[in-house]
Amino acid sequence: MDLTLWLKNGTGGTLSGLRARICVMLKGAQGYAAATNDNKRFGRQAAAVGRSGGGHWLVAEWERCGSTWGNPLCPCLHADPVLPDCAAGETVELKGRLWLAGSPDRAESREQRARHSKPRPRERQTRIPHAKAQGAQRGTRIFLCAPCALA
Repeated sequence: MDLTLWLKNGTGGTLSGLRARICVMLKGAQGYAAATNDNKRFGRQAAAVGRSGGGHWLVAEWERCGSTWGNPLCPCLHADPVLPDCAAGETVELKGRLWLAGSPDRAESREQRARHSKPRPRERQTRIPHAKAQGAQRGTRIFLCAPCALA
């Protein structure tokens, strides 16, 4: 599934250094919902979780990814992007993907291939609601998941 995260700057100044925290909540995902990091792999652009008993890996990836991580106390997976600088009144966006891979190695190689290939046509996009950035300061975090924001 292709994803788009966008932010419109409603302030009078440029926003820079904004980091988003994107959580893939696995609680309802049968076979992926264990509250542990033992079944997860973290790369530079992507994070993956393996299905219990083997098989497919669920992979989350974002452009300009600043960190990947998981919370061992909560069944979740993070690939957290850093938004580009955004001038007053402008909108910036980042692309992400959520997909199934046969192994974590295939997820990493897909990540590497994506950096060197042309974008493919988008068949379906999911828009994540934007965060209104009024009064935001440099380094402000945008939390889209309350349980993980507390971690």
